[in-house]
Amino acid sequence: MFRRKRDQVRSNVRESVHIGLKDGGCPFGTVPIRRITKEDLIKERNVSKIRPLDEYAFAAHYAVVRTKRGTGKFNGAGATLSLHNPQVSRGQSHCFNTRCPEFVLVRSDIPLDGIYENTSKPGGQIYEIHRYIQRDLANGNWWLLIGANNIPIGFWPKRIFSDLTDSASYVEWGGMVYSPPGTLTPAMGSGHYIGELDTRNNAYLRNIEVFNDQGRNVDAYNTETFADFTAFYTAEDIKNFKSFRHLVLYGGPPQKFV
Repeated sequence: MFRRKRDQVRSNVRESVHIGLKDGGCPFGTVPIRRITKEDLIKERNVSKIRPLDEYAFAAHYAVVRTKRGTGKFNGAGATLSLHNPQVSRGQSHCFNTRCPEFVLVRSDIPLDGIYENTSKPGGQIYEIHRYIQRDLANGNWWLLIGANNIPIGFWPKRIFSDLTDSASYVEWGGMVYSPPGTLTPAMGSGHYIGELDTRNNAYLRNIEVFNDQGRNVDAYNTETFADFTAFYTAEDIKNFKSFRHLVLYGGPPQKFV
């Protein structure tokens, strides 16, 4: 169990630096594409070799808060989350960037694969970002929205999905880590165990919301925690916590499989 501490974070939180292009972006009708070097391709080949699906299932670990199954259909979700930079080693980075196919970028001034210069430090300055994913009820595409004003960046086409061709049956907020079997597992979130309700040291998501079957954003209250490796990684579900409203804490330090 954790002990509640007073809400001491509001004066210590800043929105992370904007990742838009400084010169105003690309010409109308074009989008920014990151230049890929020979070294990038070599590194990608070394760390992202295709592995059997059962290996991914064994070596990926989760600590999340999720909606309870059977409680409805969802057309998206989002939150404001603290931004961290956990250290990873070779074999722990995978296809979570623009080298993955199919994502359609629509902005000419905001690139993907951008780098945040400022990240949260445990006990120090906290930086936040806003992220939402919302399904277009007209065509079924899933849009990525960023920033406090929910700026649409691009979308994943409906045709690339099998289970998400319609609404989602549940939503998760929290962390996931991956490491090849028999190797050191990386830190999750801020790299801290959750011992207290402390948003200065723990990674968090606040104001978690879902888009219901009508496409309206509502608070997500019918939730539960799930962690498959609680000796290493945990999550906490705290409802109605002052200005954070529905708050999720998650994380854990790097460990060695035994």
